[in-house]
Amino acid sequence: MPDTHCVDNPPPTKEACNVACSADCVVGSWSSWSSCSHSCATKTAEGKQSRTRTVLAIPGKDGKACPATPALEEWRVCNDHPCTVFYWETSEWGFCTEDASAKFNETSLWNGTSSCSVGVQSRNVSCMKMNAGPVISKRYDLCYEVVLMS
Repeated sequence: MPDTHCVDNPPPTKEACNVACSADCVVGSWSSWSSCSHSCATKTAEGKQSRTRTVLAIPGKDGKACPATPALEEWRVCNDHPCTVFYWETSEWGFCTEDASAKFNETSLWNGTSSCSVGVQSRNVSCMKMNAGPVISKRYDLCYEVVLMS
């Protein structure tokens, strides 16, 4: 296929590298990352995965030493999202209705003319647990914790 169909410059076909001396330690490339140990995180555990590389040739006399064993393995955190997800679900706001508890004098304070009442509107708010439905009201603190941590 002609190069004219590709956008931008082509990626490099060569890259500089260090040629190992015959006396130096030689290590292989990193393996692929392992599968994650957990599918999600809890308060006491989080997912981890690792990858390794191996020594392909030990150093000769006066050669560069091989890395220490811990340097032949890397670890990283994975799937660090919470296992249990809580969220707030709300209905639409209802109509605005007069709020008797917030009613002031029938006249406004600044010009003596009649003013409108203070109103209130309401809606349903439920704490929900992902893939499980509503949380019983005794456990609402779980939703408050999630909102505060977000």
